[in-house]
Amino acid sequence: MTAPGHDDILSDLGKRIEYAKRSKSRELLHEAYGALKMAYNLGAISYSEFTVLQIKAVREGLNNASIWR
Repeated sequence: MTAPGHDDILSDLGKRIEYAKRSKSRELLHEAYGALKMAYNLGAISYSEFTVLQIKAVREGLNNASIWR
């Protein structure tokens, strides 16, 4: 079994964020954001990739009031 590649990691993180937003689950969004931070801290993704996904998770997710109505 091989370790997931860079593109697999980005894809998985993006899917987690989008699923959490569709599910309207703050807990899932927090988990996805935690996974995103861990991937960045471990050097699996770059800062620019981190910021793109962070915007999707935080600005367009956790801090987007229209999702939680």
